[in-house]
Amino acid sequence: IHVDPQRQLIGSMCSGSLLLGAKKLLTGKKATTYPSVVEQLKEFDVDVIEQSFVNEGNISTAAGCFAAQDLSAWIIRTLINEEMVDTVLETVQPVGKGLYF
Repeated sequence: IHVDPQRQLIGSMCSGSLLLGAKKLLTGKKATTYPSVVEQLKEFDVDVIEQSFVNEGNISTAAGCFAAQDLSAWIIRTLINEEMVDTVLETVQPVGKGLYF
């Protein structure tokens, strides 16, 4: 798989950050991942941050399923605009919850 962070938005969810680490896309960068694979991600010379979402240029990582809205918001904001973020996320918010929980 060939990806180019100069031309593409690249995102990972949960332990998907290990794939980005293995492809050397996160080397020397800040990233997050699922808690059980933090030590594995560090082996790829990644500065692992204990946050739900981390963005470094065209690469973003989300630590787990509850960070899906953060990752989605980043993609929408980057490709379209800030106003569209709430419009889209309102359609997938959990019943009885606010837009950002």
